[in-house]
Amino acid sequence: MLDTESSNSPVQLNIESLESKCHCPRSLYEKFTIYPLGKNQGTTIGNALRRVLLSDIEGFAFVGVRFGSAKHAFATIPGVKEDVLDILLNIKQIVIKASEESIQPAQMVARIHVVGPEIVTSNLIKLPPGIEIVDKDQYIATVCNNEKLEIELLIQKNNGYKLSDEIKIEESFEDYIGIDACFTPIVKANFEVEKILLEKGETKEKINLEIYTNGSISPEGSLKKSTFILKNIFESLTAKSILKSEVFEEESENEVVEETLIEEIPISVRAYNCLKRAQINTINDLVNYSREELLEIKNFGRKSVDEVISALEERFNIKLNDEK
Repeated sequence: MLDTESSNSPVQLNIESLESKCHCPRSLYEKFTIYPLGKNQGTTIGNALRRVLLSDIEGFAFVGVRFGSAKHAFATIPGVKEDVLDILLNIKQIVIKASEESIQPAQMVARIHVVGPEIVTSNLIKLPPGIEIVDKDQYIATVCNNEKLEIELLIQKNNGYKLSDEIKIEESFEDYIGIDACFTPIVKANFEVEKILLEKGETKEKINLEIYTNGSISPEGSLKKSTFILKNIFESLTAKSILKSEVFEEESENEVVEETLIEEIPISVRAYNCLKRAQINTINDLVNYSREELLEIKNFGRKSVDEVISALEERFNIKLNDEK
């Protein structure tokens, strides 16, 4: 409820869960509504929440693997059906999480020790204290006959998507084979703004926010974390005095838009990750590409390209060179 006696009184917002689904352990969904918000506040707050959800929520992932004999990703292991590259790809898909109470070091090691014949799944991983596997039935490899499979798995905590060469590993783990890691537990986040009419005839706004996670955190938990991050950011601003500096000429609207980060474009995490891997960081970087050039980016299919082109036009009224 809003306090009309003082303009400085905090606005009391309501958050309700409208719908929730659990498709499988690695796919959680929930839709929330947040209200009542003042005029034009819906887009501002919705954008802030979505960006923090996609960029700042931390998670755990496997970042390196060491085999007993194999020293590189293209090697094979005697008695194992899959080669090293296939095993690395299977391990990359495993989602892990930590209990809130436990305190984990920066880097941890998990282990697999199997004697065949055996179908190796994620439930056979011996994890450090406080770490859990989200889906214990995920397939890793098949060991034939009486052969052994010994693997060490390096775990780190971080945010976003990191290529293997961007991940810092301590010297004692340098002989591990590095793998790209998706730390973010958020698969997708969308929002829309609606007008609502209060009993007193006031027109307000509400946000309908959809959050999809990989199961390592609940959508509700991720929403709480994102609001906590934003709260800390703005509290730090109110606690500091403003430093005066030189006044510069205001940038033109086109210059501001061109320097906008691609995080502001409402696209899926998959499309976002493909753009980042191609070193496309701003809208200015993006508009220098044609549709055909975007299709040449690794793992960037037609569906993702169409999604980016559509979002760019709808949000910023900008078209690629060959779309004009």
